[in-house]
Parts: sequence; C-alpha cells; structure tokens
Amino acid sequence: SVREFAVEMGRRESAIDVLVNNAGVFMCPEWQTADGFEMQFGTNHLGSFLLTLQLMPMLKRAPAARVVNLSSSAHINGQIYFDNINLRDGAYTPTKGYGQSKLANILFTRELAKRLGPASSVRVYALNPGVVRTDAQRHVTNAVFDWLMKRLFLTPEMGVQTSLYCTLDETLDNESGFYYENCKRVDHMIPEATDDKVAERLWDLSCDLVDLSDDQRRVYIACRDMAKAETAVQDIKAGNPGADITAVKLDLSSLASVREFAVEMGRRESAIDVLVNNAGVFMCPEWQTADGFEMQFG
Repeated sequence: SVREFAVEMGRRESAIDVLVNNAGVFMCPEWQTADGFEMQFGTNHLGSFLLTLQLMPMLKRAPAARVVNLSSSAHINGQIYFDNINLRDGAYTPTKGYGQSKLANILFTRELAKRLGPASSVRVYALNPGVVRTDAQRHVTNAVFDWLMKRLFLTPEMGVQTSLYCTLDETLDNESGFYYENCKRVDHMIPEATDDKVAERLWDLSCDLVDLSDDQRRVYIACRDMAKAETAVQDIKAGNPGADITAVKLDLSSLASVREFAVEMGRRESAIDVLVNNAGVFMCPEWQTADGFEMQFG
C-alpha cells in the first residue's frame, strides 16, 4: 500500500512541500502487519520510513520541503531491540513495542537529516504532540485511563500546535534533525535518542526490512519500439526478480521525441547517475530523420 500510494502521488504531483507522518498505532495487542512485522514498529516506523524515502524525489523538487515525524514522550522508555526487532517469543508488551517505535521515529529523523546534509532543501523534524484525546487510545481499556483522557488530555486542536509549528514556522528553516515539544526544540535528550551509531544501524536494518537497499538503482530502457522494450524488461526481470526496470518510449531520430523523453524523465526523477547513449543506426539506405537530417548523422 505504501508503494502504491507513492506511485499514485507521482502521477498526481511533480513535487511535495510537506510530508507529515502522523498515522500510527498505540498500545495495541500483539498483532502483526501484512508484511509480518510487529504492528507498532511496522506501522509507526517502517511504514513512515518507506513512505518518506519513496516520496523523497518529489520532496527534493520542492523549493523548500519539510518532513515532520510524530514521535512521543514515550521514547524515553524505549530502546531498539536489534536482536528481536519484532519482540517475539514472549518479549512483546504494548508499552515496549510503542516505546521502540517512537524512539525509532526520532532516530530516523536524526539519520535522515544527516544523510540529506545541511545544504539540502529538505528539512526533517520529530515532535511530541502531547497526550491528545483521539481514537488512538482505543486499545487501552481502563476506567482510570478513560477518566484521565476525558479530563486531562489535550483536544486535537491543542495537540496539533507543535505539528503546525514544525510544518510552518519560518524560524526553523535552518534547523533539521531535531526533536520538539510544546513548540520548542528539546536539546536535552536521552542518550539513546542521540546515538548516531544506533541511528545508522537502525537505518541499515530498516532498508533491509523494507527491501530498500542503499545501492538500489532504477533503470529506464528507452526505445522507439515499446513491444520490444517490454519484452526486454520481462527477460531481465525473469533473471532478476527484484530489478526496478521500466520501458519508456524514445525515438532518437525525432528531436520532438527526444524533448518529450527529457521532460518525462524530469517528472519521474530528480537526478540521473548514468546515461548510456547506445541506440543508433548502422549502414542504412539514404533515409532522413523526422527533422530532415541524414539518418545516421541525425
């Protein structure tokens, strides 16, 4: 679903200005996601992690984009259980799962900001919205908790203020990778939330879990004969099922086709690492291109 959503956004928009990763699961029973991950880690962290990276090309196309990750004060009781990330074999408790996922949100924010670098047009923030009265608490069935929620929890209108601050406030233009509460940056964090080695390790693990290797590449085969191109794509994928290869129409004998292809690539990608100019004509009769040039020269 995350990948399908990213593809759909790519069809609808060329750039994204703000991504707020707000959806999540709170203190649920020992459930699993559709992909077999512990529900809170899989939803609260891995889902947002994959979505953000899938949308990153569109975020980079915006003049100044922001990624806002909603964490929680519960991160202070969390740790990343690298040896049992899904908390199986009796290790799971709702609080342990939630704390791990919320700490992961902060570490992801920190590592993403580091990898983007200070010159990036994309800024990243993590925040604690406070204890907000929402349907997220539906898995906690306790009379005292219900009483507290009705009387002491923030309304959604109050709870959204720090999210709006991180999304809109211009004073944060030069900040990235930090954590915020009550519309203020929190500089005194628990050591686990500022451990760069743990953040990097979590990044690498997350890439493996969502099948998103750092050295993954997307390949486009440009061809004037789309039937032949699609056949080539299928042949390659037969031997490399994980290959990300797409056929796109391009006729080098037509300058209009060349220009259309360049525009299409601009819509799909923010950068190109390798361009191989391989297509050509060999020893043809005296033909002309669509623009009137001798075919081999044109």
